[in-house]
Amino acid sequence: MNLPITMSKPPSHPLSCLLRYTKPDQTQIWGAIICSILRTLLDLAPPYLMGIAVDVVVEPTFRR
Repeated sequence: MNLPITMSKPPSHPLSCLLRYTKPDQTQIWGAIICSILRTLLDLAPPYLMGIAVDVVVEPTFRR
């Protein structure tokens, strides 16, 4: 008894398959993404502010 072989549709992208499993934890994942972005911005703030402070202090002496 030979059964016909049916072809299933090709698997979708592996990442989309994995994302289906994260449905219950989506709020935690988005919270982690937002915290990561905020952490990066806060890590970059001190050097940026120091650059502005140095420019304010050093720039007037070069204008003479």
